[in-house]
Amino acid sequence: MKRTLLPLIAALFVLPASAEEKPQSDDRPVPSQLTSNEKVRILSTANRMLDNAIAYHGDGTATTIYQSNGRRLLLEMRGLVVRQLIHGSVAIEEREAGVTRRFYAQLHADSFRTSASGGKNWTAWQNSSCPIFPSHILVEEVDGKLTISAPSLARFSPSPDPKVILPEGELMPHERIMAQR
Repeated sequence: MKRTLLPLIAALFVLPASAEEKPQSDDRPVPSQLTSNEKVRILSTANRMLDNAIAYHGDGTATTIYQSNGRRLLLEMRGLVVRQLIHGSVAIEEREAGVTRRFYAQLHADSFRTSASGGKNWTAWQNSSCPIFPSHILVEEVDGKLTISAPSLARFSPSPDPKVILPEGELMPHERIMAQR
């Protein structure tokens, strides 16, 4: 037993000296937080961008038309909001190009449904955000100026008729629950 303990004790004294870590130089930039004025400006600009892509209704829904490859899909969402601003990383190459900060304005909807027939036949409400609708708006500080972009929103436009045709007939029980959200 003494023979097995002796090498272990010796290793304890030798190991810390050889395994000692070099102090890491922390030359990485510390991400700066947004000021309250910047947050207000970003959120209001994000909302204006959304206004160009969707139509809000008084009942808490928002509709939009998704256009791709000559096809149109009507999309209705409940509870669409800018949920939070998420700090993103900036690569060294991007810093050299002038990008100093990056944030993502996360979009979220409680539920959605679609109609390929102009609002006459709707799918059932899905209890999630719509996978074809953008999940975020990109916010970057480039050369000291905040820029906001969402190229994927270009495929969406507000519904031409704010009075969307609701499904005919009685709602199914699962649709009734979702419609009350």
